[in-house]
Amino acid sequence: MTPFYIALTLVFAVFHHFWTCKLRHRLAEYIVGYIPRLSIEWGYHVQNWFVRVLLPLAIVLSRGGDPEVLGFKLPYLTVEVFSMVLLLTVALFLITTIIVWFAISISKDPTVIETVKNWPKKPSLKKSLAGILLWTFPEECFLRGYLISQFMEFNSTIAILISTFFTSILHKSRGKFWITLSIFTGLIFGLTYIWTYSLLPPLIVHSICNEIFPLILTSWTKKLSQET
Repeated sequence: MTPFYIALTLVFAVFHHFWTCKLRHRLAEYIVGYIPRLSIEWGYHVQNWFVRVLLPLAIVLSRGGDPEVLGFKLPYLTVEVFSMVLLLTVALFLITTIIVWFAISISKDPTVIETVKNWPKKPSLKKSLAGILLWTFPEECFLRGYLISQFMEFNSTIAILISTFFTSILHKSRGKFWITLSIFTGLIFGLTYIWTYSLLPPLIVHSICNEIFPLILTSWTKKLSQET
């Protein structure tokens, strides 16, 4: 990987964070103003796909690369790799449980308490699929598929750490506990990507984390919140 593309990837990562924090809402309003009947929500979705999926794909193709570089392929799975991914998913559930418990019961963090209050009480296949397609998939494309694939040519450990760093600061608005949780998720999603050479396994683990963990924990977190 040449110094130019290292610099380009870092600049894109910094721009991505700036866009997420400062530009996304303004651009959504701008897009909605020019496209009739498009809601603010869909203004976000259009940007998510453009910035996190299409732009990285265009950069890779401009280098003469293949979409498979970004993980657009079936995973390489052995029994050992599958077992490790499953073990990491269970570990992530336990880590999530411990962090949420500490944030609510010990620190009484209002941001976490408010977040868990909004967790779904029952499953919704339509909402889950929409969340995966419109939010989780674009995030994985950029944070794992693009960042890790580009820096992995240089060093796989650095690639995971950079991806994890940008994953954690992406959730800084939710407070220190969600940043801590995002560090663990970033590391686990990154390892899953590197072990399988595919976006599919980290996408599945990420989707389980977003869609299944809250359903399992919501009754318990409600009781914790009432006790504080």
